[in-house]
Amino acid sequence: MQVRYEKDNKERIPFEHYLEEFAAIDPKEAAARVGVPWHEETQEFEVRMMQKAFLVKWPECTIRKANPFDEGYGAMEDGVPPKIMAIRFLTRGVYSEGTGKFLTYREVPHGEVYYRQFNGRCMMRLAFSYGNKLQEFKNKMEALGAVNCGHGDAGYEFEFINGHRVQFLLWAGDEEFPPSSQILFSDNFPLSFEAEDLAVVGDIAIGTLKKMKEDFTMGFSTVPCNEFVEVLASKAPVPGGGGASALVGAIGTALGNMVGSLTVGKKKYADVEEEMQELKAKCDVLQKELLTLVEKDAEVFEPLSKAYGMPRETEEEKAEKARVMEIVLKDACSVPMEIMEKCCEAIELIKEFAAKGSALAISDAGVGAVFCKAALEGASLNVYINTKSMKNREYAEELNAKADAMLAKYPPMADEIFASVLGRLK
Repeated sequence: MQVRYEKDNKERIPFEHYLEEFAAIDPKEAAARVGVPWHEETQEFEVRMMQKAFLVKWPECTIRKANPFDEGYGAMEDGVPPKIMAIRFLTRGVYSEGTGKFLTYREVPHGEVYYRQFNGRCMMRLAFSYGNKLQEFKNKMEALGAVNCGHGDAGYEFEFINGHRVQFLLWAGDEEFPPSSQILFSDNFPLSFEAEDLAVVGDIAIGTLKKMKEDFTMGFSTVPCNEFVEVLASKAPVPGGGGASALVGAIGTALGNMVGSLTVGKKKYADVEEEMQELKAKCDVLQKELLTLVEKDAEVFEPLSKAYGMPRETEEEKAEKARVMEIVLKDACSVPMEIMEKCCEAIELIKEFAAKGSALAISDAGVGAVFCKAALEGASLNVYINTKSMKNREYAEELNAKADAMLAKYPPMADEIFASVLGRLK
């Protein structure tokens, strides 16, 4: 086999050498050491890379997506470098939780030595690839499932490999200055990887963005209202209750935001002007996130619907269906859980709008609270229907407990807002 190795990184060591190291490990010890699942029946590790789960076969290191219905780009399936990083993680890594601090490349041990290469290979590449295409960068990062970290002109945080997180920060160019970037690594990276490895991390992450399809055609959150309602009423599997809840939550958040819009700039409310602006900025973000979740809910439901139709005639088919069901059920829970969290944030913001915003728009704050409560409770049903089917009861009960806690606190808060508004109107 002929493998092309790039210079200045550990791909220069023949890939076959890494395969020999991989074949020599004790798989159970390795799984315990790095904190990843080991599937004894199929002799596979379950490793996440670039926000997706992959199954890594031992000892031959063949790779497949953990979710067979995922048709998107998978970094670990593409070429030698991602496989080498997975092998290095499994053979030499250790499980560790980051403290929340992120390191620049120079702060990584020996990073100063290799900084020039890293800067040219990763940071300049990121800057010139997306510094003048911020919207494309944002779209792809959100499609990846990255989290907006609020730094730079566009900044996102994502998981590169199990528990090891990266931040990509971009500043747009202008007539005077070219675009620039920063790449940060969670502080547990040095425990599992060396400075030279992190250049490969940057390569893989940027390469993933470039190879992702930029298919941002009109989705459920951008079609006319009448079309959305018609499809919702049809036999089509999506949108469903989760997507509808996200849309209702976005509308409820926007109603609270409207109260802020009708408050700022008014002399009567000068004392709360700055606070209103801050609340509005938070609502702007929440609205967009909830609309994104309308689309994401549809994306995670489709694999679940396909998984229910998997054959289960043989013992092997039954085992494979059970394995896949656990993955897609977990994904199907993740979006409504996130919808719930966003609605809780929105209710807290609406509480402030109702208490301090323009009295002329107080009814809109009440409506917003009611909408967000409905969205919260609606999304919870989509969590519970999926956790009910999970075989991993410990994980299911963990999700149920999180949902229970939100339902215990925030619907009563929304009810208080409604009651307060109603009392001021009657």
